[in-house]
Amino acid sequence: MRELLIGRRFGASGDTDAFFAAFTTVSFVFLLLTGGALQGSFMPAYQRLRSRGDIGAARSLLVWTSVLIGGFGGSLAVILYLGAEPLISILYPGFDSRLRNTGALALQILSPVAAIAPLGNLAQSVFNARSSYFAPAAMPVLTNLVVVGFLVVTFAGLGVQSLTLGYLVGYLPWLVLLAWTFAERGTHPKAIDASVQRTMLTSLTLLGMLAVFDQLSSVVQRSLLSWFEPGILSTFAYGSRLAGIPISVIVGALGVVLFPRFVAAAATNKNYGKSDLIYVSIAATLTVIVPVSLFMAIDAGFIVRFLFSGSAMDAAAMERLDVVFITYSLALPAQALIIILSRIYMAANKNHALLIISAAFGAIHILLTYLATKWLGWQGVPIATFAYSYLFCTALLIYLTRFNTMSAAVYARGGAVMLIAALLSSAVGLLALGDGVISSAAGGLGMAGTFLICCLTLGEKAVLELFRSGRS
Repeated sequence: MRELLIGRRFGASGDTDAFFAAFTTVSFVFLLLTGGALQGSFMPAYQRLRSRGDIGAARSLLVWTSVLIGGFGGSLAVILYLGAEPLISILYPGFDSRLRNTGALALQILSPVAAIAPLGNLAQSVFNARSSYFAPAAMPVLTNLVVVGFLVVTFAGLGVQSLTLGYLVGYLPWLVLLAWTFAERGTHPKAIDASVQRTMLTSLTLLGMLAVFDQLSSVVQRSLLSWFEPGILSTFAYGSRLAGIPISVIVGALGVVLFPRFVAAAATNKNYGKSDLIYVSIAATLTVIVPVSLFMAIDAGFIVRFLFSGSAMDAAAMERLDVVFITYSLALPAQALIIILSRIYMAANKNHALLIISAAFGAIHILLTYLATKWLGWQGVPIATFAYSYLFCTALLIYLTRFNTMSAAVYARGGAVMLIAALLSSAVGLLALGDGVISSAAGGLGMAGTFLICCLTLGEKAVLELFRSGRS
């Protein structure tokens, strides 16, 4: 909704390019600290302490991690604020002087988010570990409401900077959420085992490096897009973020629910052993996300027109948005599996392997993006991301066989079932989808129903198995 409102209000222009450049730079720092690092290092240690009833040690670990993350985040926020102008000039060389100044101001306003957001992410991890999901789920909604409020109230006077102020104020309640995590009754601080601290620091370092390789490609993409005409960078941001909504909503929720199960399975069976949970999680994720991906790609033209008709977006921007939206929609299955597989690796303490694979394919992504933009222009950016997503996903699946002994025949059979279901679901979509809300909704439901029925009929019941295991 946030990108939709921004796009409708501002369209795709140089000013919105400057905003997204600043936001991407802050996001890079935020994800450097928390892009999987908390899930892979803090969460397992915190959950182990709580599971054995050592609440005091768990609280001390939370305090220590908060100071560590807050200190790093605060230092990086100061660097962003003081170095805003040279950073924007170096990272986005295609901007003219006016856009560089606009981007630098936006980066200075947003710089505190680099310290606040990681602490908020830490608070979310704590609430999830305590099986309390309402507060962490409500906070992103509150942040978006604040951003929308600032946009509506201050747009006329502040223009694009109303977005930056909205984001800054919108993230402040995350500090309240963090303070709330310390309010657990009956807890008395205890000394933390030095080995736990060393393990945490090692994991945070490795996973921070992983985030660098993962997110550096995003910065490079936007840096290359800054050389093209104003508005293309914004169009890319709108299309990729809108197409990524199912990842945030569906796969994000699956990741939160599944990660504690992965940790338990890895602890019970060394390197997961013959645990069915890994295959069931992968198959269930694909069963949910593939029909969504196909629906979005086939009906992209109507979806884009429905969302942005009558907005500040011109016809050329709408056409570019179509291309980005379709390409990213088709990449959703691979991106969903990358998230789930990363959680599987982290829970089994395979962080070093994950780092090496991610670094290699992060470099490949950057190279593909550079070459594709040389050959295809700005369209090369989404196409390179599509290719990278499936290559990276394939590499993670291949290495998974080293520590999960599920038969390759089982995976091959499941893949064949998914392919048949995808073909039938696509046929239904091509026949049923039309230029109307009702026909689009009916076609989408028809595609999802066809995919699920086909999977169940052919014996692929991973979604039902996952649901049953969750209830038990």
